[in-house]
Amino acid sequence: MSKSEMYDTRPGRSMNSAHNLEAWVGNSLAAILATLAVASGVIGLLVAFGYLNGDAINPFQNGLVWLVGGLILGVAGNVFRREHQIATASEADHRAGMALGNGLATILALLSIAAGVVGLLVAFGYIHGDAVNSFQDGIVWMIGGLILGIAGNVYRREHRIESTFDERPAASERTMRYDSERPVRSDTEAPVARENREYVESTERNRRS
Repeated sequence: MSKSEMYDTRPGRSMNSAHNLEAWVGNSLAAILATLAVASGVIGLLVAFGYLNGDAINPFQNGLVWLVGGLILGVAGNVFRREHQIATASEADHRAGMALGNGLATILALLSIAAGVVGLLVAFGYIHGDAVNSFQDGIVWMIGGLILGIAGNVYRREHRIESTFDERPAASERTMRYDSERPVRSDTEAPVARENREYVESTERNRRS
């Protein structure tokens, strides 16, 4: 994500700017959608296994509807997600919020992997081998793991420490400095300037002699 798409979290900056407001709204909406995605996934898993709405004619289909809805919410949450930027190293205490988000993202990622492994074992009958349809049960677990992984990416934050000013000279400044310090070669001088310089040098030699 480019620098122009990030926003500054320094306390001295006003949140009235349209850019900061857009980033704050985007991240808030992304977190809400990710939470709803996880909730929809949990409901879908419970419905598919008959723990909720147990008198349904086809629990798997009903649960699958909830799971697909959770996927949609998770993908939408990633669309609204924005990056956080810390302007200076002295303001590293503002990393706390991002550290919390990264911690939650790590937990969700681990749960996503666990759900995928469980789904694989269930689908092949290594777990709950007496299930009526092991394939459907395994798919439910795997879709749930996918929802957790997508939601984890929403909560993930990136840390960027940048100086408030660039101590390195700009490219144009470095070029000008180099040009001013570089000696001028005689073969690149204009003819008139070279003749004037030779005349002055010749006059100076004659005067000294």
